[in-house]
Amino acid sequence: MPLPNTVAVEPVESMRAEKRAVAQNSVFAAAAITILKIMVGVTTGSLGILSEAAHSLLDLVAAIITLVSVGVSDKPADADHQYGHGKVENFSAFLETGLLLLTCVCFHLLMKYTPFGRAVYATGGNPEAARLAGIPIARVRTQALALTGGLAALSGLMLASRINSGTPDAAQGWELDIIAAVIIGGTSLSGGVGTLHGTL
Repeated sequence: MPLPNTVAVEPVESMRAEKRAVAQNSVFAAAAITILKIMVGVTTGSLGILSEAAHSLLDLVAAIITLVSVGVSDKPADADHQYGHGKVENFSAFLETGLLLLTCVCFHLLMKYTPFGRAVYATGGNPEAARLAGIPIARVRTQALALTGGLAALSGLMLASRINSGTPDAAQGWELDIIAAVIIGGTSLSGGVGTLHGTL
């Protein structure tokens, strides 16, 4: 007859093994997708597919971080970690926060100290005046949309790595919160006014 504590241990071990298997499968899938996209992009010479391969590479890094975190968090408590190693699972969240801050700093410098940033503010504030000043507003708008699209893709990859799923409606309902944060941070809906650190 099994002891009561062994009955409780078996589901825990089964759950840990399942977590490790899911994390390993995520790494294998991300690696396979990345390799395939790189091969197709190189053979066809498509910059779009190579760009997608770079996005998949970010997903692969996130999957590897998750695998390492799951492996460490499953270790039992010891003399140095009396409450276990579960806190390591927050490591990926720490890296994502660092990526957020790094992105904010880079784009703050881009918007404040480069001609492109000043052109974006000028185009947003008064497109006609910007055009008369010699700013190619169509190109500036295209570049700004490309940047925001790339950042949206990066955000989607980070969210997918957090929830281990590619659900298309995972962030549904966040739009109003994001718009509210931008407006409260001092950005004008009519354009030309706003700062990145205000939104942050």
